[in-house]
Amino acid sequence: MQKPANHREQIIAALNLMDHVLPGQAPILDFVHHNTLHGFQHLPFEEALATFEALTGICAYLPETQSRLFYQQGRINDSDLTTALAKNPRLQTEQTICILNDRIITRKDIYTLALLFDFNGLSASQLNWQIEELNALSSVQADVPQSVRHQLFAENTPQHTIIKSLWDGILTRLDLQQSVFHPEALLDLSLEQAEEWLTAYQDMPQPVDNLQGNDTKALDELLSQVGDSITVRGFILALSGIDSLDSVRPQLIRICASAMDEGVAAWNTPERSHLGLYAAWRATLPYDANPFFHELPDWQQILSELPEDAIDAIILQLSQLEIPPTKWPGYLRRLALELPGWSGLINWRQHHPDYQTTNDAAPKLADYLAIRLTLDRLWLNQVCREIWKCEAKVGSLRAYFRKNLPEFTVRRSVYQGNLPEYLTRLAESLIIQAAPERRGRADWQQLAELILTWQCSPLSESNAG
Repeated sequence: MQKPANHREQIIAALNLMDHVLPGQAPILDFVHHNTLHGFQHLPFEEALATFEALTGICAYLPETQSRLFYQQGRINDSDLTTALAKNPRLQTEQTICILNDRIITRKDIYTLALLFDFNGLSASQLNWQIEELNALSSVQADVPQSVRHQLFAENTPQHTIIKSLWDGILTRLDLQQSVFHPEALLDLSLEQAEEWLTAYQDMPQPVDNLQGNDTKALDELLSQVGDSITVRGFILALSGIDSLDSVRPQLIRICASAMDEGVAAWNTPERSHLGLYAAWRATLPYDANPFFHELPDWQQILSELPEDAIDAIILQLSQLEIPPTKWPGYLRRLALELPGWSGLINWRQHHPDYQTTNDAAPKLADYLAIRLTLDRLWLNQVCREIWKCEAKVGSLRAYFRKNLPEFTVRRSVYQGNLPEYLTRLAESLIIQAAPERRGRADWQQLAELILTWQCSPLSESNAG
């Protein structure tokens, strides 16, 4: 049955715009293309690159770790850093920050150190670990240059004494005190201390006197991202730690490799040259020797209801996932960018039909996305039914977690990775229990309250400083 024309036109229009986000022949060509198309050609170069990365997920720079390795190898030197910093007048590189031992410290000195060393902040728990387990206040880190080591330890003073003196000097200079409070102590918190924290942190972004309302808001915010910045796969990954793409990717690569074959493979997907990629895949499913489908719930029903046309299949799967039609273009864009290499290759071949070594029809992006959505639905249904006894639908997931808000809080917190070890252990222990019906809501509620206590404490990263 044909879908409403407006839905088909919406999908076709969204696919036609994929050229603007998928990688093509070369990253620099893509950047120039997007720079002109999206109207940010008048932005400063760095801002234009950042906007391009936010749009496509493609980073124009090497990772910082790789650049630091090049610096150590001499491929990048101090002159390169000075030149690059001087090109941006907004950095005010020559502005004096302070004077230490008759030496003027400028912004350039700070910027250079930030480029050469990893200055990412540590949470209170991470700092305690560094001090107690890795002797951070008595030994030198591995990335400290030898020249600095020689200068620092030129005298015969013991190493740990010098480092401790430096640390104490920093605390004094910044008017700070070193905390010796351990996260595990929150399990035995006095009533007076708890009341003090709750009073001090009433102005938190999530007020502590409305826990259920904040959980509902957080759930709605995460669901609102589906179609904009994440897919249903991303939502489930955020609350289960299970990435369905790990199962979908091998199957999708096998299918894409068949579509990209240029006459070298001894065996090709039957009838692909006549039917196209999606229709040929659909026709051969009953004869597929790979038994992976047989382990998935309702696989026969889901595959039997597949329409003949790829566009109709896309509409069907988006509707089954309960993605609002207004978010279909964004959802397809996010889906394509989860595997941008294969999406880009198929999109390029679709727009270059003459690039063929055989008589096969060029694969189309609609075929690829129809197959991807079908595979996603199969594996996401398996995950959701095993964990929450519901289907992978936005409405079903919203209804489940609105009835189980403490579980949402625990799962979101633990998979964000910002809980201390003792809370992470408690959360993981609760999550791995056998079946949802065996998990008492009281257990989720109690753990959610412990997490709230942590978030209100001075040890929480959100309250640092």
